[in-house]
Amino acid sequence: MKDYLENLNKNQTKAVLITTGPLAIIAGAGSGKTKTITHKISYLINEKKINQRRILAVTFTNKAATEMKERLEGMIEEKAEPITISTYHSLGARILRQEISALGYPKNFNILDNIDQKLILSPLYKKYGLSPKTHSYNSVISYISKNKILGISPETMAEDAKKDNDKIIANIYKDYSDQIRKIKSVDFDDLLILVHKIFKENPKIAKKWSDKFDYVLVDEFQDTSWIQYEIIKMLSQHNNITIVGDPDQTIYTWRQADVNLINNFQKYFKNSKIIKLEENYRSTKTILDGANKLIVNNKHRIDKKLISSKGEGDIIEFHHAFSEDAEARWVIQKINLLRKERMQLKNIAILYRANYLSAPIEKALINAGINYVVFGGVKFFQRQEVKDSISFLKIIANGDEIAMRRMINIPSRKIGKVALEKLVNFSSNFRLSIYDAIMKHFDKIPLSESVKNELVKFMNLINKYRRATKTNSISLVLSKFLIEVNYYSVWDSVNDAGRIDNIKELIKSIKDWEKQNPNKGLHDYLEEISLYTEKSDHSFGSDYVSLMTAHSAKGLEYRNVFIIGFSEGIFPSKRALDEGGKAALEEERRLAYVAITRAMDKLFITDARGFSIDHRFQRKPSRFITEMGIDVRSFTNEFIAPNKTEENYIKNRTFLEGDEVAHVKFGRGVVVNVQNDIIEIAFKSPHGNKTLMKNHKSLERIG
Repeated sequence: MKDYLENLNKNQTKAVLITTGPLAIIAGAGSGKTKTITHKISYLINEKKINQRRILAVTFTNKAATEMKERLEGMIEEKAEPITISTYHSLGARILRQEISALGYPKNFNILDNIDQKLILSPLYKKYGLSPKTHSYNSVISYISKNKILGISPETMAEDAKKDNDKIIANIYKDYSDQIRKIKSVDFDDLLILVHKIFKENPKIAKKWSDKFDYVLVDEFQDTSWIQYEIIKMLSQHNNITIVGDPDQTIYTWRQADVNLINNFQKYFKNSKIIKLEENYRSTKTILDGANKLIVNNKHRIDKKLISSKGEGDIIEFHHAFSEDAEARWVIQKINLLRKERMQLKNIAILYRANYLSAPIEKALINAGINYVVFGGVKFFQRQEVKDSISFLKIIANGDEIAMRRMINIPSRKIGKVALEKLVNFSSNFRLSIYDAIMKHFDKIPLSESVKNELVKFMNLINKYRRATKTNSISLVLSKFLIEVNYYSVWDSVNDAGRIDNIKELIKSIKDWEKQNPNKGLHDYLEEISLYTEKSDHSFGSDYVSLMTAHSAKGLEYRNVFIIGFSEGIFPSKRALDEGGKAALEEERRLAYVAITRAMDKLFITDARGFSIDHRFQRKPSRFITEMGIDVRSFTNEFIAPNKTEENYIKNRTFLEGDEVAHVKFGRGVVVNVQNDIIEIAFKSPHGNKTLMKNHKSLERIG
């Protein structure tokens, strides 16, 4: 028996030895939950002599299922019988292969993947006049998936639709559902929906499957949806169910995960036991103390406290920058210090709440020549909405040919592939660009009058804003142009607010560029930005900094973690709080908890002054920072106005970027940013970058 309990702590051992009745293992981040569940399966087979076929283990991803199988390979003595270690969807497919005829489907049904779904949607887009450029296939697939899981029919969605566009998408949902049934196919959502339907309508079939398993074990139970829970409950009629999860890491309610399912496990399964795994093998005590102090503010949770097995560790470093660019430069400075300590880039991750926040840090990484990869997303300057916006600027600047081809039908002007091909050939005949050919030979264009009218509107708009660039800022021109060209409707129609946030971040970055380059214009900006777009498309071997959202980071770990943009209204997200209230705040706090517990050795947290991208509120440090036990005031007390009697000391002195200065406390440094009465100075280690009032008496320019 000792072999099965080897290297387990006290509570892990308890969890392994309980083999009857319902058991909830509340496993904190980094507490060895996969190790515990695999040892338990091994113990059931080797010591309790349970037939391997009568054990069902369910997890969420193929990767997790494969990892569990690999761990068990060397732990099971007799391997004659296979264990069912499966994802929910794989299990659903197995059940449907035997039982789907109960619903009138043939047993040789096809399972559609994402590519198949797009092939089905393609002719439906043509039928209803939609373009994948304005309504991405994935957004419509997500719409269909969400409504199917919630049991909302296409007819209901059509009845509730208030806009013509909503009715069109509801009709596509109906046609899609009819089509996949017609071709004897199911999609991934059906693998769960149809199993649930069969079990509810045919108790004998449900009993047949529950009789197959004496033991059911479920990993990552905090991510379970209602329909997954119902299926597991019907398969667990023998009552020997073990679930493993952490309610403090429930961050997928938008994917129908329900934190109440794990929090109320004892209510749903009578006489159940709970064991908490609180010993963390990943992070230092300092990091875990911050995580514990934060998450205890949530009311709807199972109380637990992570305990480190690694010792105290370094302090959590917090930096309050006076701009996003300054925030990014501070991160670069810290990364360079880590590299001097021979830290590899692959051991560094930068996390953020929303994708648009990556823009300043990506630019800083590119400028510093530091390799990076964006996980779970696209690099900022490669995102469609960013490339579209820059393409519009290129057309306004010089009628750029590639940009014209890209944007001439966005938003839709009924210039499809055939019409565009005619335009390309037409311009080629005159040896002109599309823009110049339209301007010089408009009356000869071989297109219908309705399409030519659309072209007139577009060209007039381009020329109007080309003139506007002579007397207006680039940021204002782009902002107004995107509104007048109705570009935001492309993303409004699919409720993709993240895309619009990226556009706003681009406009904000242009505004910052203009402040730093007051004597430069649109052509200069486009030349500079082309360097970012080119460099950001490269890949760099295996040594790179990892960039990702906090959601994408779940399940991962890094020796050094930076969490940027930790500002109130950003993290926690104001949009989430406006839509979800107190429940959303708790989920935002859980998401911050997940981000914090990714760090093994060092944790850096940053925020920046300024305004939100929509200018609705002024940025200030997130409430979560204070909840972690960090005294924000001790990091922001450098913003001190000079004494009125001392204002004449250096009132009219000016500072420029690159000036060398001396400070009575921090020593020598170099000015790296100037904003009105505030300057940022890079002092030598260990002080780093500091934000000061430029008229402070302790500061002196050298030379």
